[in-house]
Amino acid sequence: RQQEGMASPSATETKAVATVQQLQEAKGGMLRVEVSPGSAGKPRQILLVSHKGTIFALDGRCFHAGAPLEMGDIEDYGGRLCVRCPWHSYRIDVKTGEHMQARQTMTSTVIKNLGKRQRTHKVTVDDKGGIHVTLDASIKPAGDSNGKGEDSAAGGDGQLESDHYAMIADDDSPKSITISLGT
Repeated sequence: RQQEGMASPSATETKAVATVQQLQEAKGGMLRVEVSPGSAGKPRQILLVSHKGTIFALDGRCFHAGAPLEMGDIEDYGGRLCVRCPWHSYRIDVKTGEHMQARQTMTSTVIKNLGKRQRTHKVTVDDKGGIHVTLDASIKPAGDSNGKGEDSAAGGDGQLESDHYAMIADDDSPKSITISLGT
């Protein structure tokens, strides 16, 4: 059966990535998996999120600076289910990949959609509880973040911001360095 709310996939193949049981046992209902794009290319880091019986899939590293999203939290943010980045607290709608941000006004707080930044993927679950992901390579602008009827996060090259970090495995992550600023 198909899970609700996933972006429409391009013509890539569907890959078995985990089981429902593995996802249920994962901390916070989130599990990062690798999905190979086919015969060529590096595996893509995908975050599976289980919430109230629905499974979502999105790129597993934050669009902003590549943080591992499985270390973040799932929260209701202005009526939208979001993963909060563990490094900079960016909120990403798990269904649409949109970056959500609170803006203070004189009288209230308004939740703004800053446009699609994180790629989402199609999820299906088979009769035996296997979770399958079909990678999405299309651009589906979900927000009008630049006021011109188009999403400024979707570049002319067909990429979203999360694409820059999605193929970074843990062993490829940037390493910490110490810099001495004189004596």
